[in-house]
Formats: sequence, C-alpha cells, structure tokens
Amino acid sequence: MKVLIITEGYFPGNNYGGPPVSINNLCRLLKDKADFYIITKDHDFKDKKRYDNITDGWNKSSEASVLYCDDSKYNYNTFVDSIVKIAPDFIYLQSIFQSCVLPVLFAAKKYNIKVLLAPRGELCSGALKKKYKKIPYIYFIKYLHLSRNVIFQSTSDEETDGIKKYFSNNRIVFLNNVPTLTKIRKDYSIKKTGEAKFVFVSRIVWKKNLLFALQVINRVNDGSLQFDIYGSIEEPQYWEECLKIINNFSNKIKINYCGVCKHDDIPIILSSYDALFFPTFSENYGHIIAESLSVGLPIIISDQTPWSNINSTKGGWAIPLKDEDMYLKAVESIIGCSSTEMKYRVEDSIAFFRKFTNIDLLRDDYLKSFSSLK
Repeated sequence: MKVLIITEGYFPGNNYGGPPVSINNLCRLLKDKADFYIITKDHDFKDKKRYDNITDGWNKSSEASVLYCDDSKYNYNTFVDSIVKIAPDFIYLQSIFQSCVLPVLFAAKKYNIKVLLAPRGELCSGALKKKYKKIPYIYFIKYLHLSRNVIFQSTSDEETDGIKKYFSNNRIVFLNNVPTLTKIRKDYSIKKTGEAKFVFVSRIVWKKNLLFALQVINRVNDGSLQFDIYGSIEEPQYWEECLKIINNFSNKIKINYCGVCKHDDIPIILSSYDALFFPTFSENYGHIIAESLSVGLPIIISDQTPWSNINSTKGGWAIPLKDEDMYLKAVESIIGCSSTEMKYRVEDSIAFFRKFTNIDLLRDDYLKSFSSLK
C-alpha cells in the first residue's frame, strides 16, 4: 500500500503543533504495512530558514520518504509529478485550510484518486474563528465539486458533527490519532505539600486559551506556584495581553516563558512538573494531553476535548470554561497535594491513558480504513 501525505509542516520543524506528531506516529505504527511518502515545506512555520541536514529529492528514513520543498516548488506541479511517479493508493491531507488543499483536490479530481482528509479539529465549533473567510472557502470547494473524492477522518463526536454540518454527503471514518509512546515516568516522590509546578505546552494563540490559565493562577493566594510556558508565539497581540497579567503577579507566583521545545524532549520536560494546565477552547485530540497522561502527569483541561472522562479518575480535571472557580480549586488541589496523593494521581493518569489508547486495535482500525480507500 502506498500513501502520499501532503502537509505544510513536518519534522524537524517544531512550530506546526500536533499534525506532524500525528503523521510521524502513524508512519511508525504502520511502517511494516505501508509505504509512506510525505511532501512538505523545507522550513518551519514563520521561519524561512531551510532545515539543516536535509537533501534535495526524497529523504528516506525507516518510517517514510520525505520530499522537502521550498515555497516556490510546494505547488500543483510538484504534487502532480509525485502522484504520477508514486501512483499512491490515496492521498492523505492534514487540514482543510492549508495552502496545499486546493491544488491537491484539483489533482485528485483530474487523476480520480481518493483523498483522506483529516481536518484536525478545524471544523469544530470552537475552532472556526474568522468564519467570514473560511465559510466561503468551504462553499467554493463544494461548488467546484472538489470534495467528491474526499473521505473525512474524524477523531471525536464533536468533529463528526462539524464535518456533517458542511459536508453532509461525504463519507466519514472514525480514527483516533496515534499517540506518542514513552517509557519516561513522573517522579511523584519529590512533590512537597504547598508547592507546585504547572506547565503549558502549546502554540500561543487565542484558541489554546493561555490568558484564561493566567487569570486563574493570578487568583491563587496560598502556597508557592511556578507556571512554565512552552510554545511558539504565533499571535503577538495575544501574547501582549498575557504579558500584562504576568507582569502583575505576586512574588509567590513565578512565571517563565521557556521558548519552543523539540518534540523529542517533551516527555522528559512534562515529567518534571506537577500538572498540565491547558484550558483549550477546542481540541479534536490534544497530543500534549495524551503525552502528559502517558508520563503520569495529571491534567487540568477544558471539557472541549476527547479526554473529559478523566473526571472519573484522580488523573485530572476536565472543566467547563465558564466555571473559573472550579479551575482555581483544581490548581489549589495540586498545590496542596502530598507526595502520597501525587502517587495515586500519577498512577491514575497512566492507567487512564492506557485504557484510552489500545495500540493493537488502533493499528487494525487504520489498516481496515486504509484498505477500503484503495
């Protein structure tokens, strides 16, 4: 089976969020069952510098062959040339709004190739910001019948509803994202009552809701608290709003902006904290949530992700965004947590992740769905 993946961002980039993680994890999972070809840009998001240690032509690894293109060659002609030479069974897109989508859909229509399109939460109600631009674009795709060969991938009931709202006639396959697996575990024995270290790891944009997290933390009166922020600043004006709050914190609360971290470093980074604080407006999956739970890190998240069942465990909280007081209680609960209590939270986090993620079943689901696209 040959799968051609076309996406703006892939590793070694660090600023494209979850899609490169999803792609890489999938290629690793199915590398013995499928040949993956990836066409992507040769630089990171908002950074024109070409990646180091890549070559012209196809770069081969154990899980995929990757073609890195400069912006002038990331276009219809390159896509068509690769389609003709590779003869893929289908094309796999990681967004409905990336610049590659229209040329790929035109090419797929011309060569009658099926397209599996993963919107990655873009059609969920909480993600459709700037509707005045996106809705006409969606109807343009439908008007030109470019979605005829498209099968959509959904990872949650909310995402399925969003897809049906705009593409009611298209087939939808339900496939969870493939998580990053690690053997790294959080050390709960060093937790001290009355102290806590929280972490936020995500792109700094409105949708991820860092400002809300800062507003909650600013209300903490008791205990000693550290809040470290990792991620690329994609919306500078939004970051300026965050800085206004950060600059007024008391001495008991320490805030650090730690820049952008490499994906391979994330498990060890997460394992050094006491909780992930991530009150996102919407996630179709949330790789950082999965990665936190996998190392035993408790989570404080919104109820707008697929991980809301965490409330039935000691592994964390999924809270409505309108209930700021409940977020404050969750933060204070982590601060007041002893090493013994943290032990149970770590164990429940890992247990919940393992229950949520059945790798063997996930592999079978992908293979069945991919085979149906041939």
